[in-house]
Amino acid sequence: MSFVRRRFGLTAAGVAFLLIMTMPHMSEYMVEARMYSWCAFCLLAMYIHAAEYIRSIDSGADSGDTGRRSGRLSLIHPVCVMLYGIASMYLHYYGLIGAALTALGTLAAVFILERRGELYSADGATHSRITPGRIVLICIAVSIAAYIPWIHVLKGQIGQVSESYWIQPVTLRTLAGSVKYVFMPAFENGVFSVICALVMIAGFLWFAAEYIRHSRAFQGRHDDKIASVICTIAVPAGLVIAGFIASLIIRPVFVYRYMFPAMFIFWTGAGIMTADMIERVTGTFGTPDKKTRIGIVTTVLVCLICAVYVCAGVRSYNLFRWEESRKAEGMKRCTEVFDEIGREHPDTLIVCNFNQMQAILWHYLDNDSLLWGYTDETLIAEICGRSPIVMTDDPVKLKEIVSDRGQNEFLFVGSGNARDEIIEEWKSCGFFTELLQDSCFLERYYANIYKVGFER
Repeated sequence: MSFVRRRFGLTAAGVAFLLIMTMPHMSEYMVEARMYSWCAFCLLAMYIHAAEYIRSIDSGADSGDTGRRSGRLSLIHPVCVMLYGIASMYLHYYGLIGAALTALGTLAAVFILERRGELYSADGATHSRITPGRIVLICIAVSIAAYIPWIHVLKGQIGQVSESYWIQPVTLRTLAGSVKYVFMPAFENGVFSVICALVMIAGFLWFAAEYIRHSRAFQGRHDDKIASVICTIAVPAGLVIAGFIASLIIRPVFVYRYMFPAMFIFWTGAGIMTADMIERVTGTFGTPDKKTRIGIVTTVLVCLICAVYVCAGVRSYNLFRWEESRKAEGMKRCTEVFDEIGREHPDTLIVCNFNQMQAILWHYLDNDSLLWGYTDETLIAEICGRSPIVMTDDPVKLKEIVSDRGQNEFLFVGSGNARDEIIEEWKSCGFFTELLQDSCFLERYYANIYKVGFER
């Protein structure tokens, strides 16, 4: 946040930090070592260094220099943009889209500012063959070359995701759902959540329009600041549009959580614009004149919108505390059930309907297991040393497998909504079920544990 503090002030840095830490869905990623959080960090760092590089060129454009400085400092920001971009591309394939959008935006801004510097210079002469635009082009070329070894992995990941049943077809509702994912807090009252989301959306659009108008009219030419804020909106919007188009052309490859890598950039921009309105309301610019005076109605609206931001942030924080407490209780219950299974059912077959849950179970229990109605992942089988994994989706075949073991019952660790359909299918085929424990939390997945039997 030091970049935001230097360029936009302490208030902007503080508000941006609070919005990032309390944004909706942040609680889902605060304690998990996943690529989403690291990718979001790398994209934010890439954006910051790109903005600093553009600012240095913009400051030289007025003097006709276009930021052409010799020495180490002139390369720090573009090199950092390149390194953080490569890191984000390797961390997540939607990080690739975010990095590409940031790089293209940087290249466009640099070329525009270079042209302005040449027009403003006395003789229009080019002072060096190594221009900022060429430096950016070189960094982009190096980034592409660095990503080439990973392309075959990218193809495999896209193929694996696109073949998964949980990737739903995209429609126009997907675009509205993306906005909902960004803004809607998770209050228990759904209507109140929708109202808060609408207020936050309206406030964000209003603050953005006011920020651009105020920067142009009352603070002199601050094109670099305006461009920085526009980019914070363009990167997540471009990521959604790219995912939407790819899903329409190829097959569905977009879910809402893939927006998360761009969220740090987005909420940084929201914090800058919100802080600008707060400073105008509180009179940070000094004694307001006719140009900057804020009316009573505007002040009330700003306070209302900020209050909604605060309420949403407090709710996100409380949700994080509640979710972690719930996970701890669920893990405790799960451990107790597993201890009981280890004592009373050491030879009982365990059936899972999710391969990752099955893989985690192997760490806690030595029981043989079967995968129901789900495709085996070779990597999991190799890591866990359980290859080949027995799979079936036929109730008759399942009865035969259990009967061949000399048993007439098994345990079912059911994950997700599909477990209810599986239970109903088994009941229609002569199985009877008993719920042993519900809402068990195993590492990061919730599951219900059932005892299932049948007549031989």
